[in-house]
Amino acid sequence: MLNYYNRPNKRIPLIYINVFCRFRPPSELELEHTSNNCITILSPKQLLVRKDNNLDIQQDYTFDGLFLPRTPLDQIYTRTTKQIVENVLMGYNGAVICYGQTGTGKTYTMNEITPLAVNQIFNGIGIGDRDNEIFKIEVSIIEIYKEQVNDVLDPKNTNLNLIENKLKRKNLTIENLTSMSVTSENELNDIIYKGTIKRNTNSTTMREYTAKSHNIIIITIYRYYKDKNILRTGTLYLCDLEGSEKITKMNPDEGESIEEQKLVNKSLSALASVVQSLSVKNDTTFHVPYRDSKLTRILAEYLGGSAYTTLILTCTQNEYNLSETRNTLLFGERAKKIRNKPVINIEQNADKNPIIKELLNKRIEEENNMDEKDKIKQKFENFSIIILVTCNDIIFK
Repeated sequence: MLNYYNRPNKRIPLIYINVFCRFRPPSELELEHTSNNCITILSPKQLLVRKDNNLDIQQDYTFDGLFLPRTPLDQIYTRTTKQIVENVLMGYNGAVICYGQTGTGKTYTMNEITPLAVNQIFNGIGIGDRDNEIFKIEVSIIEIYKEQVNDVLDPKNTNLNLIENKLKRKNLTIENLTSMSVTSENELNDIIYKGTIKRNTNSTTMREYTAKSHNIIIITIYRYYKDKNILRTGTLYLCDLEGSEKITKMNPDEGESIEEQKLVNKSLSALASVVQSLSVKNDTTFHVPYRDSKLTRILAEYLGGSAYTTLILTCTQNEYNLSETRNTLLFGERAKKIRNKPVINIEQNADKNPIIKELLNKRIEEENNMDEKDKIKQKFENFSIIILVTCNDIIFK
């Protein structure tokens, strides 16, 4: 992969956001109304949405890939996420975002992808030069609930402030967010599992329980090269967005759930406005309304910013949710026009960085402990030889 950080005369390439669409099987609720499909698959990348009563036209959409209900998970992961993780290991920022109507499988998809991403991260670390490279992995989990950013790993840490870098508007810090250092695949998976089950949920007409918040897993990988004294830092966002849902299709008795859904829809509308603005972006003066919601401020780096991004649309082919499916596909069509400028995150003279100082001291401590263990082992082996020689001497005498 080209390193554009040290090549100022080279123009940073524009990379389109990758957009994929995954269909789930029809739900019981949908089959109660109709068994008709509204989607026709024309090719591995193109689909056709038939006309409805409100919009008397047929519309075709082309994405980077389509996944039917029986598509193998390894194929989905390879197409959508594998390259993103590879880029993050090299020091780029990357995101996988699941978007779609409530109940179409966003959380299901993210729960499938996340363990595979974690496995790929630790496999990537395992093939590194252990003598020359030092790694550190940190994880944070945030929840955006009722337009408040909450720290999932520390439930008492709520309504966190978002601090923007004045020099780089899209470089945003979440104040006082908990970051946990991890050293193994099992440890990271355990933290993510315990964190994601804490999401705010409520019952809906689409399924028994559904999350009423946006959930973002943030994995940061620090990779220090001792021989070059440089640090590469890659951040991976795994975003499980809450889904849109028509208020008219919700049960009026749900009460609080309806109010929550209104805030969710407002947040998703702000996201749609950002995507719409970026999809028609040109070289003239324009405005992208990132500041209209907490969600869009946090995702600014990954929508029109300097990161690699994959968007996974989750849909149903059933006619009952035709209008919602059409809106999801339209969102994806617009997002497909967004271009990012991925930039590798490299810090020179990194041994002055507090994180690297900590890692170097830890490495020295580990090497000293290893040397001490080797000395003890050698003493034990020498002692065993003495005993063995002595015993043999006694036996032969």
